[in-house]
Amino acid sequence: MGDIVLCSAEPRGGRPLVAPRWTGDALTTPGGGGLVDVAAAHTPVREVVASIARQTGQRIDVRGELGRLDLDLRRVPWRAALDVVVSSVAGAELIEEDDGALVVRARPDNRLRASGAPAREWLQLLASLAEVDVVLAPAGDEEVTLDLNDTDPLRAIEVTAQALGWRVERRGDLVRVVGESRASRARPSGGGALRLQATVLGGERRRAIISGRSYAPGDVIVDPEDRLIEGLRLEAVRFDSVTLRRDGVAEVLELPPG
Repeated sequence: MGDIVLCSAEPRGGRPLVAPRWTGDALTTPGGGGLVDVAAAHTPVREVVASIARQTGQRIDVRGELGRLDLDLRRVPWRAALDVVVSSVAGAELIEEDDGALVVRARPDNRLRASGAPAREWLQLLASLAEVDVVLAPAGDEEVTLDLNDTDPLRAIEVTAQALGWRVERRGDLVRVVGESRASRARPSGGGALRLQATVLGGERRRAIISGRSYAPGDVIVDPEDRLIEGLRLEAVRFDSVTLRRDGVAEVLELPPG
């Protein structure tokens, strides 16, 4: 099949018109890729992006709920259309992952802080926030002290691993943390006061690590010897402190300075 060539005078003050090329399976323009149509009337962003992916065969994922969109585009290069979609959604961003997949997601809006937190529990919290599964090969009792704001949870996992001399391997939704453990530190045993070691605030998700254990608001607290503390629950998680409550009495634990 031959090419179709459109001849046109150059628009005054503009760029020359570029005709699309018909390749038999898709319309393409130089540097633009396949042309797509987008007709969205209060349509979920996830469905709009899925439509672009179907028309082009591109792998484009959407993470999280990004609301709805009104948009009307006709015969537009797919990447330009995707950029318009992302720029039309407040707080959205487009990233490209190592395997080439494109991801539309909400820009990170979180506060991640650890002060002497057990590395394994900390990494598991970050994996939960990133909605991935994590496999931890190191088996030591390393501690983590970090203070990160508006950081992608997957990036926070990488930063943590780098700080401990470990490396991260990712395959899809599986993250594997690999490395040699440092000399194990003996965990304190016997009694002792509860100690706040980390807080994770990501959107509506709030968790804390207290004396080596991970908790969400409403969870019942155990003591450092894993004994249930009757009636004591985690009530609230803030950036630098948590509130515990038992029998109507509140107690605040503060995160030590890093």
